[in-house]
Amino acid sequence: MRLRKLRLQIAVNALTVQQTLVSNAEAQKQKTYNDMLHLAAELNARDEENRRNLTGNTVSQATLERYRQDILAIDQQLAESADSHAQAREHLEQMRSDLTKKSADYLAKKKSLEQLETAFQEENNAAALLQAEIEDEDRDEFHSPTLNAGRA
Repeated sequence: MRLRKLRLQIAVNALTVQQTLVSNAEAQKQKTYNDMLHLAAELNARDEENRRNLTGNTVSQATLERYRQDILAIDQQLAESADSHAQAREHLEQMRSDLTKKSADYLAKKKSLEQLETAFQEENNAAALLQAEIEDEDRDEFHSPTLNAGRA
């Protein structure tokens, strides 16, 4: 019986060792599983961070593209404004040129008119002098002795 007890004791010890090994393996398995979950959580967090960064980069690229489009639109407006400014400048220069010509024409006509007025005044003065001479001659003839003798 002793042998049997010993065999039973060995079997129990073997089972205990085996149970300990199984427990250790299960603990190791659980630890490994927990470590795997922890790593998976870290990977998920990194993936989420990368996604946010990628989204942030995408937003930044979209923002940069919007800024680029805004800059192109402003450049277009500046070009149109410069064209309008150049056209306005040309129109203003044409108006200045026309005004200079009209001013020169006006001054020439004014000078011509002044010359005509002077000539007209000289003609009037000459006519007045002539009229005065005629009146003087008529008066002289009226008062002359030959006329007075004829009246007498």
